[in-house]
Formats: sequence, C-alpha cells, structure tokens
Amino acid sequence: MSAIVSSLSAIAPRSPSSAAKVLALFLFAINYKNVPFVWHVRSIYTLLKATALRIIKEKKISSQKLGAEERKQAIAREFLRDHDLSFRATPGDCDWNMHVNNGIYNTTTDFSRYDLVIQTGLGRYLRENKCFLANGGVAFAYLREIPFGAKYWVRSRFVTWDRKWFVIEHRFENFKGTTVYAVGHARMVVKRRDRRTVPPAEVVRTIGFPDSLLQPSVPSCCKAVLEAERALELHGEEDMVAKGAKQDKVVGKETYLGE
Repeated sequence: MSAIVSSLSAIAPRSPSSAAKVLALFLFAINYKNVPFVWHVRSIYTLLKATALRIIKEKKISSQKLGAEERKQAIAREFLRDHDLSFRATPGDCDWNMHVNNGIYNTTTDFSRYDLVIQTGLGRYLRENKCFLANGGVAFAYLREIPFGAKYWVRSRFVTWDRKWFVIEHRFENFKGTTVYAVGHARMVVKRRDRRTVPPAEVVRTIGFPDSLLQPSVPSCCKAVLEAERALELHGEEDMVAKGAKQDKVVGKETYLGE
C-alpha cells in the first residue's frame, strides 16, 4: 500500500500551478480537434494522403496491359467504388449524452469528400479545367448513436448524377461493418469560374468513363435528394408571392457549359 502511495505522490502535482498545467494538458488532449488550425492540418493531411494513394493507383492502372475500353472500365470502377476513412469518437466530438454530436457528421464528411474527390481523379479534373466543386446540401438519416470512444468508418462513394448534381453517399459504420450508424447524401455541383455549370456526364467523360456509364440510373433513395432544389424553389416562390413580390425574381436561370 505504501508503495502505491509513494508512486501517486511522485506523479501528483506539487503546486497549484502544476495542477493547472496538468489540467490544461488534459483538456487539450481530449479536445485537440477543436484547437484553432487543427481542422486545417487534418484537411491538408487528408489531401496529401489521398494524392499519394491516387498516384499509386494511376501507376498500377497504367502498368496493366489494358485495351482502351478496358482502361475506361477500370477508371469507372475506381471512381464508383467505396472510399473509406476511419475516425474515433473523442470527447470533443460528443455531447452530454456521450455520443457523437450531429454537427460532427458534417465535419467528418468534409474530410471524406476531400479524400473521395482526390482519389477518384475529380480533383485533377477541377484543377486542369479551372473549376470548383460546390456543396448544395447534405441530408442525414441517423440510425444508431456513435458512442464515445468508438472507432468507425465513413464509407463514401458517388451514387448517381443528373444534368446538374453529383450525389455522394456517406455511410457511417462500425469497424466490423455490422452496424450502420448513419447515412448521408450530399449534392455536389461542378462550376467553372464564370459560374457556368459543368454537367456531371461531361466531367466523367473527360475523366475517362466509357459511354455506357455516362448516365447512371437514379436509385429511389437519391430521387428526393435531387428533387430537393425544386422543393426549395417552390417554397421560395410561395414566400415571395405571399409578400407580393414577382415570381420571376426568385430563381435565376441556370447556365450550363456550352450554352
């Protein structure tokens, strides 16, 4: 017993200032994700890691003896497959109930989209064609809580697209893949610097897709996501009409590349 007391005495703070330092270090350790600029560091790390993986995969595809059509199929498979990032539910991620706060889901999907955009080759398209990717909204379905301390995957993929929007799916799963915590769908649009929209089919054609995969089917789970913009437009029109404004001032005409 005396040995235990001696050990505790050795590591215990010997002054109020020491206790304050220990407390400060402890708070920093459990909330490091919320420290200024840590988000930026994590973003840069994610981008650099994804770039390295993309280079490795491009070399692997180029080293294979594939015909033109087979190469396009390989590019499409890489673009459409799941891309995974792992996270852990730290104290700074959790609310009073000690499960992941709903705001953290958006933060983690930011990192996941960075990884997805770079690894699929979309990032290179954006850079070479002087475009940018804009987020049109994310809708989540929360199925199970992510408890404090849990390590989990965010599996992201391009599900479908229409004339304007890409739809990206984010699945939050436990490490064994036996539990789905949440599913999110994000609408993303490619814009040129002059604000013209680049249709997704044109984007994937340039990346190297075969013609047969330029326009995928739209799963029922994504129809509501793609129709959300029109629902908001109608809501805005109703509000403007109620205020006595002209409807033609509510929504501007969408301009597409080539028009």
